[in-house]
Amino acid sequence: MDGDGADDTVTVYVDDEIWWVNITLAYGYGSSARIQDEYPFMPEALMVVDLGPPERVALARINSGASTMFVGFFAFLDCQAVHTTIDDEDGSRWWTRIAVFGSASHVDGVTCHPGGITTTSARPVDWGPEGSIPWEYYTHEYEYLPNLGHFRLIASSTTALVWPDDQDIIYSAGQFNCGDHHGPG
Repeated sequence: MDGDGADDTVTVYVDDEIWWVNITLAYGYGSSARIQDEYPFMPEALMVVDLGPPERVALARINSGASTMFVGFFAFLDCQAVHTTIDDEDGSRWWTRIAVFGSASHVDGVTCHPGGITTTSARPVDWGPEGSIPWEYYTHEYEYLPNLGHFRLIASSTTALVWPDDQDIIYSAGQFNCGDHHGPG
């Protein structure tokens, strides 16, 4: 997490009903960041992700639903663990809380890559009559600003799709591709 190449440790714990992500550097120094989610459910440390040397962030499941998990990114800034922030399309800034996987009514995912992340989501526009169903597929590109612990929105797009003709593309929105973790599960 501090860029020295040594194996650092990321854990999740609860203290007085408040959930925390702890980042402990290889040499023993540690710091914790509160999980900024109103009702964390089943938090779990997942991995440390390289976003291009020396940028590394911790990834933790901060909440879960029936078919969806929500992940947050955590960084080490100025010797302190922090829950990173992310831009919304309207310019608002939020704690990272990214949906992954989905159900019949939504499919969401995230891909980590050098310099940032890409989020994808697909939603039915109208259930309409039996047969084909129109969907919209959203892509958001984010650049990671390590000195701020922030993911800045740099591009977004929307594509119109139809199920079942485009079902492979629709379902591809639900991928979780970060570090050694690929695909659903």
